[in-house]
Amino acid sequence: MTEGLRAYSIAGDDGIILISIILFALFAFIIYRGKEALMHHWTLFFTNRKASGGESLSDNGTEVQNNLMLAGIWAISIGLLTFPLFSETADATPYGTIFAIAGIMVAYMLAKILAYAIVNWTFFEGDAGVKWVSAYCFLISLSSLLLFPLALVKIFLQPGETFLHIGLLIVLVLYKILLFCKLCINFKYKKYGFLLIFLYFCTLELLPILVCWQIIM
Repeated sequence: MTEGLRAYSIAGDDGIILISIILFALFAFIIYRGKEALMHHWTLFFTNRKASGGESLSDNGTEVQNNLMLAGIWAISIGLLTFPLFSETADATPYGTIFAIAGIMVAYMLAKILAYAIVNWTFFEGDAGVKWVSAYCFLISLSSLLLFPLALVKIFLQPGETFLHIGLLIVLVLYKILLFCKLCINFKYKKYGFLLIFLYFCTLELLPILVCWQIIM
């Protein structure tokens, strides 16, 4: 069984290719339908201004659906990209491993949203906490715009592992930089102090990454 798993490649799996085509069609549909909402949130991302009145898109049911589907694509993309790390240690089917990783990522995302809600309610005032969770969910959607194409490259072009590692690292670094910038803007470091902002970022952003890395390794 171990030898079979070691020889397995998702690039040659017809089922994975079919799933990728379905996800691509869904991905293209979401971008076509939700590009205005994505651009709207991007223009507000580097400001502390809250969308109001006619500008508000956050209550739009279509946008919520788009965000949920992009989060699902984000989780599955991570499963496809990180599958080789677990393929030699699992007796489950490749599909089970990939979707188990995706499920873990969804649970991780929900746990972080809960942690944000608790910490923000404790330390910060007003609607800053709500805007922060909204910004986090937006960045998850934004990450899927990079991770899913990277997963398609892995499946159809079969690049070397070094290329994929560099791609994942670039996405992760960009994600953390954008998150830290939004953190400083949203919570007004002049009001709360840079030290509190930095400790918040390390505790809720860097520490979970280090713990997950230690578990994987």
